[in-house]
Amino acid sequence: LILRSQNPKQKNLIKTDLARVVNGYEAEKDNAYYIGFRFKESPRSILLHDVRIEHEGKVAQIDHIIINRFGIEILESKSFTGTLTIKGDGALNVKYGNKTQTFPNPIEQNKRHAEILGDFIKANITLPSNLKLLGVPIVSTVLINPQTTITHNTLPEGFARADSFTTHWDERIENMSPLAMFKSISKMMTLDKAKEIADFLVQSHTPKIYDYAKRYPIHEEENRQMMPTIEAIVNEPIMEEIAS
Repeated sequence: LILRSQNPKQKNLIKTDLARVVNGYEAEKDNAYYIGFRFKESPRSILLHDVRIEHEGKVAQIDHIIINRFGIEILESKSFTGTLTIKGDGALNVKYGNKTQTFPNPIEQNKRHAEILGDFIKANITLPSNLKLLGVPIVSTVLINPQTTITHNTLPEGFARADSFTTHWDERIENMSPLAMFKSISKMMTLDKAKEIADFLVQSHTPKIYDYAKRYPIHEEENRQMMPTIEAIVNEPIMEEIAS
């Protein structure tokens, strides 16, 4: 589409979308590498990536899911080229030079996805008696790509750097109080049930199809000029910074 478009404004919009897709993919791939180092070969945990679930008109798009006998953890990947500050209300301020852009609280987004996922599992999976009332425990964390510059010495609760997440995950289990451990044990499920849930989520994954050709219609009669190479276009600066 970039090659075919001869409209400078449209070409810039297409390039912005391309950069957003590429940056988002690279951020998720990097974060998947870090958490995969700990969970990919684990005999007691199941790791899924990029799962999209539709339930009762609602959608949960989840970057990473860890499932084990204790429940589910959903992880949202974030990566920014600017300097990140997490505000007191959980919103994200990202500074690009003299410009600051604000993004909504990703923890609240994660909570909505957790609610949809929990309802979806309860509606489709036969749960053991200890989980029938409240469902499978689901917690969430926002993963910040290690290459993102952050102004905080210590990240607020609910946020973690992707390269240190697994260390904190193990510490959280090791430092669990006897009461918290007792509550967790009372909500445990079998590994077979965890695998059943994971298999069902994979089978239920409904990817969203993006029709960029429809979004950016190209009028071929405008394309009589000699088109530049894709490398030249991609390396041109775009009008806005990209965050994923």
